[in-house]
Amino acid sequence: MVLFFYAQRYAGMWRVWMLVVSIAMVAYICWRTFGKQGLVQISILATINLGIFLPTLAIGYNQYACIEYGRRGLYTLEPLRGVFYIKDAKTDKVGLRDRYGILIEPIYDNIIHNSRNRPLGIYELRNNGCYTLYNVYQNKMMTSNVSDLNLQDSICQILDKYCDRNAYGHRDRLEVRVTSKSNAEIPLSYVKMTRNGITSYYDYSDHPYISEDSVTLRSGEFATDTIVRYGDTYHVLHYSCDVKLDSAALYNIDVKTAKHAVPQQ
Repeated sequence: MVLFFYAQRYAGMWRVWMLVVSIAMVAYICWRTFGKQGLVQISILATINLGIFLPTLAIGYNQYACIEYGRRGLYTLEPLRGVFYIKDAKTDKVGLRDRYGILIEPIYDNIIHNSRNRPLGIYELRNNGCYTLYNVYQNKMMTSNVSDLNLQDSICQILDKYCDRNAYGHRDRLEVRVTSKSNAEIPLSYVKMTRNGITSYYDYSDHPYISEDSVTLRSGEFATDTIVRYGDTYHVLHYSCDVKLDSAALYNIDVKTAKHAVPQQ
């Protein structure tokens, strides 16, 4: 039973072997207790009951399903009792499963509940600076705060390489917003990133991240500013650019950098 319990946090062949050994130990004890007395059927039933059925009821779900991913921690998705976090050990990404199998593949950085006073059962699946709303009761994906998730991933990768090459320091910030001229309400991509050494951290709040300008820049214009965040002084460089086809503007790319050092154009 102890081995069965600890197998939850492992994935793949490690978990398979732990479950096999757990059942084998129960089967051996049941054979010694009943099988040698000629009670073979009772020995088999006791093995199934004590090795599989009762341990599964004790932990509350079928861990023979979803073998490829282990649980992240031994707690449930609050306030639900039958939904559990899973993780991909290779990427450290998280997902969700219920008592019977996978609900959400582990491809997200974090899963947040009770955010922005959302209704019960609505969760934010966060990854690369954007989030998608998920209704756990209906097992249904809802809206996202950006409309092009592939573009969001690409921009995050570009910004990581850019920061590595340009020596962005501790708590330096970057903000990139890409919008379509035909529909500017939901951005195609919106990345709000802070650097900490070689690691990037993303902001998911609805509040202005670097600064909220009172003047809208025209395409090709630069603007500078100085702001204070949590006692740190940042020098802000703001740039806006329209992407055109012939003479018609299709997209707008708005970039802000906030560094302790004065940024160069």
